[in-house]
Amino acid sequence: MTVAVEPVYAPFEFKAPNGELQGFDIDIIRAIGEAADFQVEFQSIAFDGMIPALQAGTVDAAVGA
Repeated sequence: MTVAVEPVYAPFEFKAPNGELQGFDIDIIRAIGEAADFQVEFQSIAFDGMIPALQAGTVDAAVGA
């Protein structure tokens, strides 16, 4: 499952100094993926591009603070 995020809204979604995505939204999506037994791939997208990406089918879900 590809999930759109804009990782600039700590503590919800942000990039750690090592470049890894972290935050509440990231943890929730990863937990859902684990519980539902699917792999999650995050794609950084500007917030205003999330709905168009969903409509175009380029992502499966979006999460943003």
